[in-house]
Amino acid sequence: MMEELLHPSQYCGVLGRTIFEAMETVREATAQAEVTRVLLCVLSLDLQEAFDRISHQYIFTILRSYGFRDWFVERIKSMYEEAASSIQINGHISGPIPIHSSVRQG
Repeated sequence: MMEELLHPSQYCGVLGRTIFEAMETVREATAQAEVTRVLLCVLSLDLQEAFDRISHQYIFTILRSYGFRDWFVERIKSMYEEAASSIQINGHISGPIPIHSSVRQG
């Protein structure tokens, strides 16, 4: 499904696409620009710790905007409801700290 939702230039997260294909695309564009003498700008973005900062509400809104059905969004939402962490210092555990952003990994 990701292949249908993402732009063709997106490589991460799409089955069968690798960093090697992304690098080849850049090489081909660079070679074409050299042959045709067209100015080219290559921009690579890496949103550092993006998964740590994305709002849970934003995730649900985006899923709905892409047309995912409510039952699916609600199942995803159930994984994030009342998400919390605690901190342990010198054997003492803090109370729950609510988590309102981040994407669960794994």
